[in-house]
Amino acid sequence: MKIFFLSIVFIFLTVISIKDIKKREVSNAWLLSLFFILLLLLLVVEERYPQNVLFVGVILLFGVILSNLRILGGADSKLIAILTLVISPYYVKLFIFFLACLILVTCSIYGVGLWLGKAQRSHGIPLVPAISLAGWMCLWLTLMDTHGLVS
Repeated sequence: MKIFFLSIVFIFLTVISIKDIKKREVSNAWLLSLFFILLLLLLVVEERYPQNVLFVGVILLFGVILSNLRILGGADSKLIAILTLVISPYYVKLFIFFLACLILVTCSIYGVGLWLGKAQRSHGIPLVPAISLAGWMCLWLTLMDTHGLVS
């Protein structure tokens, strides 16, 4: 059952990433659908992480601030918050670390594209693929950690 949900989440994250790369926009309908799938996953797996609600609050607060500064898009912060809800608290720090590394790589590639004249500054940087990859890896770790390796 865990593999089934991981596959569905992977498909959703892939579609959302492609939409972000092509249009630099992710609709709330896709994010809401992903939220309900992950909510269903929490009910099936019977593992809940109430302490992550604090993380989500902080992420949304920083998301609003960064969105107002035009550094981060609204979909980016919402996706980070949604994924944080289902990732084990043991892996939230790893998620943020993966996320920072992947965003750094994405921005570096985009910077090279700007330098070569292949990218346009007005379009922004698609960060959803980096968020999706980091989130999916940590979700996979959360669901596959049956031996309590991090406890």
